Formats: sequence, structure tokens, C-alpha cells
Amino acid sequence: MKHGLGNALWPALVSAAALISACGSSDGGGSGNAPGGGGTAPPADLVLKAETALPPGQSGFFPTAAQAQFEASGDPGVFGPHVDDQRLLYWSFDYKPGTLGEKPGEPQLPIEGVEIYFDAYGVPIVYADTVFNVWYGVAYAAAQQRMFLMDAVRRLGRGTMAALAGCGFYPADVQQRVVTYTDEEYNGFFEALPQSAKDSIDGYVAGANAYIDEINADPSLLPGEYQVLSTTPEPFDRIDVMAGGVLITRSVAAEGGNEFQNIRMLRLLEDELGAEPGRRAFLDLVWDEDRKAVTTVPPDAEFSNQALPAGGRDAAFSARADWALSLPETLVDGDGTGAAASPDLCSGLPLPVQAKAAVNNPAAEAVRNLHEWGTNLHGGSFAVAIAGNNTRDGGPMLISAPQLGYTY
Repeated sequence: MKHGLGNALWPALVSAAALISACGSSDGGGSGNAPGGGGTAPPADLVLKAETALPPGQSGFFPTAAQAQFEASGDPGVFGPHVDDQRLLYWSFDYKPGTLGEKPGEPQLPIEGVEIYFDAYGVPIVYADTVFNVWYGVAYAAAQQRMFLMDAVRRLGRGTMAALAGCGFYPADVQQRVVTYTDEEYNGFFEALPQSAKDSIDGYVAGANAYIDEINADPSLLPGEYQVLSTTPEPFDRIDVMAGGVLITRSVAAEGGNEFQNIRMLRLLEDELGAEPGRRAFLDLVWDEDRKAVTTVPPDAEFSNQALPAGGRDAAFSARADWALSLPETLVDGDGTGAAASPDLCSGLPLPVQAKAAVNNPAAEAVRNLHEWGTNLHGGSFAVAIAGNNTRDGGPMLISAPQLGYTY
């Protein structure tokens, strides 16, 4: 039995909208509910359908040779057919097929046991015979279309982005080195993983490095960003993969870096209204939970690793607030917050790409966007589930859209 992955690229940075729906005959009929609900079962002829759209397109590969053409024409199509070919789908709430099972055209065969097909929109579909090989194919395909993005994410995660893109990234690098894990800790995390997870990481590293070897052998495969920055991608390792995941998780969970603003607001409210009224006012503005929200986990559910203190959620908030108010305000400008001062050798220097490239150079724009993303990441994903008794054909529908930014 083979494993397959469609739309398989660097997961946390894919800004996508996906629609998964169960569709039946055109005349509708039947009244059903989502799994777990009561009522009539969905019609027997319902079939699973999955569709996706990825703005603005699948590929983020900008060859240097096409930059002059783009500057003259403004047509993103000069960078290849899949840089901009899904934008209209996305804007018009249309979709392309996203189900597995097809094998369009002739596959790439990077190693024995891995087949990579590409659909009409350039989306890779990876078939392999082991977990290691699946993720080898995923990384190999991702590197063809997102090499610079993959490199930038792992560098942001490890605090080495300034070495690639210049002094403007120094404060973010210092922050990441302060708050992230040590190599020893990452290695410990890896050793504690089940074998399938280890195989996934090792396969991804092997696939990425295989394509980096091809880039080094054929300069035409080098993304234009590296030409601008006068460098080439370095090999990946296990910690790169784990650090990228930690970066995304921590950045989203940190509410875009607003925690110290929240502490300052709590302190001002307590000074103005008193301790208890101030905390109630704070919870009116920054609520701990939305009691009207539909949830998938019952409010009274218990988890062995998330025991609440006596007094429940209110007591948990009070304990967190006491701790937060004990922190010195000087921490807001500490090295772990991204406010570190750049070294003297960087004083007054712009990002190298701004000095070397024209403003309308897409490689320069990609680096600037990554800099902005790395320092201001915020927002989150959303999803909508619709029970079958609210759909035309009686089948449940799910819309899922990770919102990590429209740009590369």
C-alpha cells in the first residue's frame, strides 16, 4: 500500500483555502447531520470531495534570468506558469480538485520508491512506499518551488537569518536565540519521538539536501534571491526542521508579540479601578475564553497534563496575572523580545538586498516580506463546519483556511 501527499509543501507557510464537502446527486434529497449528531443519516450516494485554492500560486521560484523580463513587462508569468495561476480562483471563491488518487503525466523519480507527479497547477503529488520516502519526496518537491522560503524559515527558527540577509535581521536573531531551545534539547526531543516521526524528519532533511546538491551542480536552478545575496543554500539538518516548527508555533501562540502590551493594560486598569474591578475590566477587553463559541472539547473535560488549580479558570487567570504583574517593565525591551540593538558594524547599513537591487526586484521584495513576517507575525487560521441538515445534498461540509499572510 502506498502513501500519498497532495499539496505537500512547507505546511505552516502555505496561505491556503481548502473546501472539503460531501456531494450527492444534483436533485439533493435526504436530510443528514455531521458525524456524531442525531437525525437522519446522509444519503447513501454521497461521495467525498476535496478542493483547494492557494493564493497567489504554487511556485515561489524566481529564476534570475526572468527578472529583467518581469521588470520590463510586470507579468509574473515570466517566472513560470504556477507563480500566479491560482490567484483568480482564490479571489472568486473557486477551487481546483484536491483529492488524491491521480497520477498526471510522467513522474519525477528522485530515488527508488518515490514518485512525484504535478497537477495542472504545479501542485506536487507524492507517492512513496515508506514514511521516510514520502517526506523525502515532499522536501524534494518543496525545494524546487520554495527553496529560499524553506531556507529563510529554518534560519529565522535558529536565529541565523542575519548571516543570509544582513544586519536588519540581527535583533530577530538575538530574540530567537534567547527564547528557543538548545541543540542538546532539540536532539533530546528527536530521540523521544516515535520512529515514524523520526523517519519523517530524516526523510525531509534527505530530500531537501538532495535538491540542494542539484542546485549546486546546476546554477540555473538557484533561486534569484541567492543571486542578490551572493550566497547559496546550506544543507539542512534535523534541528532545522524542528526549529522551523517551533518558530511558527511560538509566533502564532504569542499573539503577535502583544503580551507586554496586555500586561501594561492590566496594570493601568488595576491602578485606575482597583485590583479586582481592573481584572474584570481586562477580561472584558481581552477575554480568556468565548463562552458562546462552539467547541469540540467539553468545558468540563479533564486532561492529565492540564489540571486546573482549585477555583477553576478564574483562579488560573488570577495566578497568571499575579505572575505577569511581577515582571519588570524593562523586559519589554529585552533581547528576548526582538528589541536587541544591532552591533556597531551594522550601524546605518540597510539590508544588503536594498542596497544591491532595484525596488521592483521580486527577489528583494521576497526578502523584505520575510523580514516583516518574521518580526510581525500574527493572526491565525479559521475553519467552518456545516452539518448535513444545513446543506443542499444532506452531506457535511468543512472549510479550512490557514491565514498566515497573502504574500510569500
